[in-house]
Amino acid sequence: MTESTIISRRGALRALAATVAGSACGLSFGQSGKPVTLVVPVPPGGGMDSTARLVAEQLRPSLGTIIVDNRPGAALRIALNLVKRSAPDGHTLLFTSISPFTIYPFVYTKLDYKVEGDLLPVAPVVSYEFAIAVPGDSPIKSLAQYIAAVKKDPDVYGLYAVPAAGAAPHFAGAALATAAGIPLKHVPYKGSAPAMQDLIGGHVPACVNVLGEFLPYRESGKVRVLATTGAKRSELMPDVPTLVELGYKGLIASEQFGLFAPAGTSPELVNRINASVRDAMQKPDVRKRLAELGYVPAQASPSEFAASLRSAREFWKPVVMSTGFTLDE
Repeated sequence: MTESTIISRRGALRALAATVAGSACGLSFGQSGKPVTLVVPVPPGGGMDSTARLVAEQLRPSLGTIIVDNRPGAALRIALNLVKRSAPDGHTLLFTSISPFTIYPFVYTKLDYKVEGDLLPVAPVVSYEFAIAVPGDSPIKSLAQYIAAVKKDPDVYGLYAVPAAGAAPHFAGAALATAAGIPLKHVPYKGSAPAMQDLIGGHVPACVNVLGEFLPYRESGKVRVLATTGAKRSELMPDVPTLVELGYKGLIASEQFGLFAPAGTSPELVNRINASVRDAMQKPDVRKRLAELGYVPAQASPSEFAASLRSAREFWKPVVMSTGFTLDE
């Protein structure tokens, strides 16, 4: 046997050993030929779906083939339960807003999943905050003027549009009402589009929505954004003050899209996916695309992500409970 043959065989054995070791740890996404299914709880189109598809595109080099599977319905819970019942092998992941883990426990009288235990937080992907806005031709120019108008004539100015009852914008508005001592009443719509159209048309005096939803209408002058809910000014609207700046200390409300895996998924798999997400979110072209959608990349380890979910639950619980709002579906 020649020396070159021995070296060749040694290389082959090392490659085989690496493959076996990777399979044993469940890290052979591409090698198995089995695609990764990214389950998204909303229909195609819209911010969450667009972000999920961008993430899928960015993760394919490290995780192999990724199929985006839209499973809308039951306030995100059809998709959640599908992933909950899936094999914990890293090939089925949930891409969702964090509301099912932070707000829903206080909104729904019954949940068919455990907030902690059924799904593992893998990685946050993007963060986004909310904003309150009025029509572009409204006489109201500032949050102080808005609050004064509500106090003076609540029947006219005390309504605010939200994309859905029981969603984060609904309760962000409720938090502002409590902090400012004003009587606000949410007007629920079936999605952001109709809420925005009624705001622009002057059919509602104000709207609380995801900040990114206001971006194109603000640029065209159709809406005026009065304040945002982040801890600091948004890089997407740096000229708009936060509620904290305006004197409402502690009123910091934000949301995230993130990845979750079935309980029992190995730490090795969770950490590998997390690392892939972190790498993808640092790319300048990805950050630019996310900014166009109204989102900012989020970065955290799985344990940090889990801790942030617990912290968010602590923030939203008193806000939701103070409204007395519940859903039974």
